[in-house]
Amino acid sequence: MIRFLVNRPIAVSMVYVAFVLLGVIAIQKIPIALMPDIDVPVITVKVTNPQLDARQTENSVIKPLREKLQQVRGLKDIKSLSENGNGSIEIRLHFETNTDLAFIEVNEKIDRVLGHLSIKVDRPRVVKSSVSDIPVFYLNISAKEDSAVQFTELSNFASNVISRRLEQLEGVALADVSGTVAEQIQIRPKEKQMKALNISFEDIENAILTNHINIGSIVAKEGIYEYNLTFETQINNIEQIQNIWISTPEKKVRLKDIAFINKIVRDREGIITSNNAQAVSIAVVKKAGTRISQMQEELNKLVDQIIQDYPFLKFEKIRDQTRLLNYSLNNLMNTLWLGSILAFIVMLVFIKRWQTPILIGVAIPVSLLISILFFYLFNLSINIISLSGLVLGIGLMIDNTIIVVDNITRYWQEKNPILKACEIGTNEIIRPLLSSVLTTCAIFLPMIYIGGLPGALLLDQALAVTIGLLSSYIVSITLIPVSFKLMHPKNDAKSSIGKVKHAWYHLIYEKLLIKSFRKPVIIGTIVLVLLISGIISYIQIDKKKLPNIRQKELFVEIDWDAPIDVHENKKRSVLLTKLIESHSENTTLYVGKQNYTLNPEENQKSSESKIYVELRNVKDVSLVKQKIKTFFNTNYTNAKYDFKPAESAFSLIFGDQQAPLILEILHAKRSAGLRFSEMKRIGKNLQKQFPFIRQQDILGANYIQIAFKRENLLLYQVPAKMLVRKLKMIFGNYHITNIDDQQWSLPIIISASNSNFYEAIQHSFVINANSESIPLRDLISVSQNQSFNKIIAGENGVYQSMNVMANASNYKAKQQQVSKHFETIKDYLLNWSGSIISNQQMIRQMMIVLLISILLLYFILAAQFESLVLPLIVLIEIPLDIAGALLILYLSGISVNVMSLIGIIVMVGIIVNDSILKIDAINRLNLSGYTLINSIFAGGRIRLRPILMTSLTTIFAMVPFLFMTGIGADLQKSLAVSLIAGMAVGTLVSLFIIPILFYTFKKIASNVKS
Repeated sequence: MIRFLVNRPIAVSMVYVAFVLLGVIAIQKIPIALMPDIDVPVITVKVTNPQLDARQTENSVIKPLREKLQQVRGLKDIKSLSENGNGSIEIRLHFETNTDLAFIEVNEKIDRVLGHLSIKVDRPRVVKSSVSDIPVFYLNISAKEDSAVQFTELSNFASNVISRRLEQLEGVALADVSGTVAEQIQIRPKEKQMKALNISFEDIENAILTNHINIGSIVAKEGIYEYNLTFETQINNIEQIQNIWISTPEKKVRLKDIAFINKIVRDREGIITSNNAQAVSIAVVKKAGTRISQMQEELNKLVDQIIQDYPFLKFEKIRDQTRLLNYSLNNLMNTLWLGSILAFIVMLVFIKRWQTPILIGVAIPVSLLISILFFYLFNLSINIISLSGLVLGIGLMIDNTIIVVDNITRYWQEKNPILKACEIGTNEIIRPLLSSVLTTCAIFLPMIYIGGLPGALLLDQALAVTIGLLSSYIVSITLIPVSFKLMHPKNDAKSSIGKVKHAWYHLIYEKLLIKSFRKPVIIGTIVLVLLISGIISYIQIDKKKLPNIRQKELFVEIDWDAPIDVHENKKRSVLLTKLIESHSENTTLYVGKQNYTLNPEENQKSSESKIYVELRNVKDVSLVKQKIKTFFNTNYTNAKYDFKPAESAFSLIFGDQQAPLILEILHAKRSAGLRFSEMKRIGKNLQKQFPFIRQQDILGANYIQIAFKRENLLLYQVPAKMLVRKLKMIFGNYHITNIDDQQWSLPIIISASNSNFYEAIQHSFVINANSESIPLRDLISVSQNQSFNKIIAGENGVYQSMNVMANASNYKAKQQQVSKHFETIKDYLLNWSGSIISNQQMIRQMMIVLLISILLLYFILAAQFESLVLPLIVLIEIPLDIAGALLILYLSGISVNVMSLIGIIVMVGIIVNDSILKIDAINRLNLSGYTLINSIFAGGRIRLRPILMTSLTTIFAMVPFLFMTGIGADLQKSLAVSLIAGMAVGTLVSLFIIPILFYTFKKIASNVKS
């Protein structure tokens, strides 16, 4: 086979040229994304009813829905949140669940429940989390300081002009607008004139409704002709409202004579500011399946054009996913090329001939382009996970090529003809090289059984590594022999095996190996210390699901825990933003409710806000957080705040950021619920006894309760509906109807002139059926109370959660302390959750998978060596390499997380290849007649150079990750450190420990036979 290929270099070359061209074409078509196309297994159900408080929302709406939705197939966890006016249910599914089918099932179950609810609500909105729903960027639009543009004009312009231009671009699904203001017509009665004329609020309402009716049209016939008759019976403008006539027993009056009628801005439910200037924000959402790289240039051109067209406006583009994508991928590409250059230098140092490094340098891009072709065929995207897999695969690609080239070179230097050297050198290495490829694949194969996010991430990276490895294997055993023959003429064999044997690194290695054989006790002690250090490091090291990701963008989520309106909220939040503006490039403030269609935070209360901060430097993050903490500790001690990463595809996939340890308190009787006063008391006692429990996690709010004096309603003949209408007019805006004004629908509302709550109660009157003025204070009673402002529930019902400050080493002790305390408190049950518990489960799962991988390795090696003993020599190396990796991770301050575990697993698959090839060479020499000790030293000389080269090239391929920044590099840093540490230790084990173990096993076997 190899002779056939070597004798047909043109045919082989043309085949690879074709594959390379196809790979180049695939690069132009392959999708480019920030993260893999992973389905996020989360479905959210949102309910809105402004008339319900948190308790009513939970008992009447959320609880029946939650109990029905617990039957959804593939359910992993369900959690609900009930607040005043709205509620939500978050359904988390197992990662392998088909979210499309689950979405349909959730909607079906909701439809079944709606008809049986005690309170009628609008149909809940069901939202399926999707990476494609994350806006490509947000465009903040504000008027420049010297501009005379009114904010109402700006709102109309952004909604009707800018958003439409953005949506006309191919690939843009939605230009989602928030922060706009709208107008309404306010009727503010002159109550003295109304009382004198005996006109009630109901008279005003009836007069408006009588003059604003929609009759439609009538078709009239006249002979052969038909006419549409329309009626001017609708109110179309404010002037018509002002001239509406109201009849009284004494006379007729126009509405404008008894009320102030004006067009005003509606009460704001939400406000957006950009760098402290009031702004409108447009979120640009791409269509599903659209590549960001395709639409990026068009979007940038349009935004630049809009900025030129409207110089009196200020445009700021924030939360730009295209910038994050380019930054991360460029870092990874730079890492890939830098790693390749370093590996090339290593080869040039070990192989003095320039042709050989160039030959290997050609094999790398060919293997990469073929890998890209298979990416396209398998519908994989280029993202920070798969690209890092290719970076890792470069080391493996170089390994395969080095081994083949080195073996061919060795036979050629023994004065064999070039054709024979290519044939024998390649054929001899095909089997052990295939074995090493299979062992690497065997490491990844069981990973498909890892559930959740780690499995999804590892699958994408495993496919990238596997594709790169198999492509490289094919290139190494087909293209390399052909290219070697073409680049080395027959008369160019100037070196000899003797010269290679006595290279400086061979001499150093042989001296160290001799010392190792003479001092087995010292070697054994080193091995024992390494193992013990690895075990201690594993116990002490932090265990997390994900590595720490450095970002210079963050959100500050605030709940002021006070009954304030959006304007006071804005005032407080602006004070906070001014403290950090010196560190930020942009600060965008989202106060109260937002109108983004796809925004999960659209139900923010007037007392809640979010601050988006884009800092100038990553190093400023900790400083800004500290300033914010100081601000709240000094000025608003009751406020709740939290720091969250900026929204991106990365944060959506990894967004389940739990506290380390969470205590959940449930009532033993599921139907009993929890009382706020009792939870407050229990919380204070827990904090007093256990300082590591956070008391402020109990969320409550003061509220005013109005009760009708029903006896007085009967006595004074005041209908309840009339009283409710009066209360709405006094304390809110009583909506009558809407009129159409050009592109807007303008509400008509009646508002009383009272602004102070208690003053309005004391001085307001209700006119009864007998035209008598009844004081409002005689019809209602007012009291203050306190209750939960947020009710959290799960599969086991309503619970109160409190964060417990703990780490992996002490969380069990703290669990036991709190559980023992609750033995004295009856009627309550405890449940524990948090990142520590989920991380422990993830690590245990990956350890089990690692054991399965090692078992598969044993079967493959047993088949290759046709021995049940020799594979054990290779497997003994694995715990030593893992111990070395854990020790370096601990000393580097890096946690054990999914990426560092992936690095350890990949390292195991790579490093055993060196031992496999070395044992194969030693065993072959021993079977061919070499004595045991001679075969060990001769095999060591033969495999020393490829082992050093493959280890160093793999290590250098990872080294750039230690110095790069950004999400892509941060995500891979843990992987790189564990891989580099394991490779360094593994190389020493392969060079010195494996020969000693081989010698020991052979001696034991010979003694047993004798």
